[in-house]
Amino acid sequence: CPMGFAQGKRGQATCTPCSSGQFTDLQGVNNCSRCPSGHFVELGGLSVCKACAEGFAQFGLGETECLSCDSGEFGASLGSPICASCPAGYVTEVGGLSVCKACAQGFAQSGIGETSCVSCDSGRFGASLASSICTSCPSGHVAEVGGKSSCKACTARFFQPTGVASVCKYCADREHSNGGIKGAAHCVCDDTYVAVR
Repeated sequence: CPMGFAQGKRGQATCTPCSSGQFTDLQGVNNCSRCPSGHFVELGGLSVCKACAEGFAQFGLGETECLSCDSGEFGASLGSPICASCPAGYVTEVGGLSVCKACAQGFAQSGIGETSCVSCDSGRFGASLASSICTSCPSGHVAEVGGKSSCKACTARFFQPTGVASVCKYCADREHSNGGIKGAAHCVCDDTYVAVR
């Protein structure tokens, strides 16, 4: 029998083509073999199985198709038996992809196998690509709106004693602060005034 065909019975005049999902790459065999994991063959009578494309996988043996990786997963290599979950800081919004997309600056994703990145809230920032968490602004700094990649220092006459804030507080009359100094105690009297305690 030629490759892609087999005959297990003696004295037969014809060979039987391998069924879809099976193959034989040798001549004169009794039985066809099932395609291994990560491979498939959709038609009968073939001598080789095809590898699943990137973004697709097949765990089973003797299969006729590969399955698309779900959103939140990826298939990085040819002939993959399984799809992998995107790590924290990365996502796939649709299925069938070979790589996960890094979360942009100002966004984060702490979960594994997720489909979207989350905007950092006001008072927090995401300084780098592929952040798994948003970081709180330090004292004396604010992020006025969400989705920021950095915090802004409070300017003179303003302060912010805590992190995770969206606005700087105004110093009392006749007081000022150097930009970025934290806490109300760091508002000091203007040069021509003295503090009364």
